Amino acid sequence: MSNQHIVNLTGVYEHTGTVISAVGAEHLELPTPCTEWNVRELLNHTIGVMFGIAGGVSGRPAPDGAAPDFTAGGGASAAFEQAKQASLAAWGADGVFDGTVNFGAGDMPAELGIGINMLDTLTHAWDLSEALGQDRSMDPALAEATLAAAKMTISDDIREGRFGPAVPIADDAPAHDRLAAFLGRHPS
Repeated sequence: MSNQHIVNLTGVYEHTGTVISAVGAEHLELPTPCTEWNVRELLNHTIGVMFGIAGGVSGRPAPDGAAPDFTAGGGASAAFEQAKQASLAAWGADGVFDGTVNFGAGDMPAELGIGINMLDTLTHAWDLSEALGQDRSMDPALAEATLAAAKMTISDDIREGRFGPAVPIADDAPAHDRLAAFLGRHPS
């Protein structure tokens, strides 16, 4: 199963990289569906989480100090690529799926951890697409796999402060919009 997780994560990263490549300096202050963040802050969060998870999976502690601005000098795409490579190397290490990982929330099975990695990254790709007014669609299989991970990970008792309540949506809506709605976003 771990090979399929790596394939899915790679697909999530390819999709997200395409979305990030469309972000220009003129977009950085735009609001996002994550109401506490603009595009710059959402990019910094997304890339920072990827680096943090990669470090946690590899057993390296998070660096001290303030997180860098990954958007400085138009560098979001380059920083994203570095985070992607670090993440795929960490998740691709021999034996990583034989045990637990810890990237700040305590020890958890590696399969749950990679699901959280996919969930955070793909959800924020949806958010960026929405903020930029781009097509939000994505590979339905990736969205379905990520939605399944979300449903296993996110319960009502952990939504507070992280996710809004699930938004009603048709069962036949595209998987990417059902994922967004499950996480409290309002697909338009």
